[in-house]
Amino acid sequence: YFTSPRIEQLVSLDLSGCGITAIGISHLANCLISNSSSYKSLSSLTLSHNAIGVEGSADLAKIVERAIGLTTLRLANTKIKVEFILE
Repeated sequence: YFTSPRIEQLVSLDLSGCGITAIGISHLANCLISNSSSYKSLSSLTLSHNAIGVEGSADLAKIVERAIGLTTLRLANTKIKVEFILE
């Protein structure tokens, strides 16, 4: 996984249209979990226009649950069911 001292300063992450699937969301969740301080600064996450689907909902829920500073989450055209994330 990617590690860097600068990840602690991560405020906004835009991964729209990057071809991310459920597997990619799993890797992103693991990366953020292993760099727990990045959760404190992350306020905006954009994943729109990626084929994440229902399969990626559980891992996305992990991100949302731990990202205490997250105020903006963009999921347009991801085929994610928001109710799975909010449970």
